[in-house]
Amino acid sequence: MKNFAIVVAAGNSVRFGGSIKKQFYKIHDKPTIFYSLKTFQNNSEIDSIVLVINKDDADQIKKIVEEYKFSKASKIVYGGNTRQESVHNGLDALPSEGNVLIHDAARPLVDDEIIHELLVKLEDFDGAAPALKMVDTIVEVENEQLTAFADRDKLYRIQTPQAFHTQIIKQAHEELASLNATDDTQLLLALGKRVAIIPGKEKLAKITRLEDTNAIKAYIEKDEHLQN
Repeated sequence: MKNFAIVVAAGNSVRFGGSIKKQFYKIHDKPTIFYSLKTFQNNSEIDSIVLVINKDDADQIKKIVEEYKFSKASKIVYGGNTRQESVHNGLDALPSEGNVLIHDAARPLVDDEIIHELLVKLEDFDGAAPALKMVDTIVEVENEQLTAFADRDKLYRIQTPQAFHTQIIKQAHEELASLNATDDTQLLLALGKRVAIIPGKEKLAKITRLEDTNAIKAYIEKDEHLQN
């Protein structure tokens, strides 16, 4: 059974600031998207990569794939108006058999341990995702007034990559196309499927604003493997 990776890089980086999209922002002389592509390229459990991009970025993406010899990135498809549409387009490029990891290019520091643990969970579950337990007190606010406290023990910050049986996540995207979910596990839950959680990692943080790159740079500086 083959394992695929979909790397979603079709966003416009509206909140990132500056004149360059975050997937192309240079971190230690490499574009952000380089790091996750390198991990999937070198991971023995991943057979093929689908890149979902903005059509305007096609030449830039192809140059990166060629320059760094990301041979597994054999398919490049264009994204839609939402993240859900973009993932749907990526799934359309895959066969129904096998497993797929769906990952945001804005989380550059995925590692082999996370990939392996997610794929192992698929032996018993329909999907799996890394998540970090909340440590702050979480409250609900309405009209600038605190209205309730949430149960922190049940709250987690979900991350990517997220792993699925390809046939099931394809079904979820087809049947729930109008849901406009911000996360693929949300679609599986809506279908009544079982999703497992594995321990996430702080280094899997998502880059949203320019200042978020500082933490990523610090992680890379501590790991010589990531610098090559």
